[in-house]
This record gives sequence, structure tokens and C-alpha cells, in this order.
Amino acid sequence: MTHSITTLASLTKPITEQASKEVKSRLSKDDIQKNTIKEAVPVYDFRNAIDSLFDMVNVHYHACVGSGELADFLERLKRNHTRLLGLTCKRAKPYDLEQYDRALAAAEACYPKAEARLAQAKAKEAK
Repeated sequence: MTHSITTLASLTKPITEQASKEVKSRLSKDDIQKNTIKEAVPVYDFRNAIDSLFDMVNVHYHACVGSGELADFLERLKRNHTRLLGLTCKRAKPYDLEQYDRALAAAEACYPKAEARLAQAKAKEAK
């Protein structure tokens, strides 16, 4: 039986790598598609992911109050946007693929609005 020794440096490395990933601006759609393998999912899961992203943009964004909620929203939006970009469905109908494109476009249009609103909220809270 072998034991591994955990050092403080080995514990902090993943955290710093994660922080550097968060600092980077979001990748373009083409960059993400080049770097990830598409996950084939059933139609039900594909549609749920699309609906979830639409809900975030059309409902949750407007419900955010304060810089903390907006920062959390942006983080979740980026995560869900990236997840949807990594999905594919063999049995999706043309309508599903159209909704897929619309959801991605809506999320991409929401980024600058949310970032501007976050900056305004931080400025307002700083006063």
C-alpha cells in the first residue's frame, strides 16, 4: 500500500489555475468548439439545456438585484452557455436546432448587458 503526501503547494495549484481560468475573458464559440468534444445527449436533455439557457436570459437576468447576484448570474450564464455549446443531439428536429442557435445568440447578447449592469451596480454600491 502506497501513500501520497499532500503538500500545501499541491493543494493551492488547482485553485490558482481555476482562478486564472475565471480571469480570462469568455472564449468565442469557435474556440470552445475546437477545444471540446461534443457530448451526444438524448433529445429530452438537449431541449432542457436549451430551455434552461433561455430561462436564464429571459427570467433570471431581470430578477438580479445588486452586484453579488449579477456576478453569480454571469458565472452561471457562462457555465450554461459553455455546456450548451458542448452538446449535440442526433435526433434533434430542425426546430430544436433553431432554438439551440437562438438560445446561444440570446446568451451571447446578454453578456455585455449583464457586464454593464454589474459595473453600474458596483459603482452604485461603492458610493
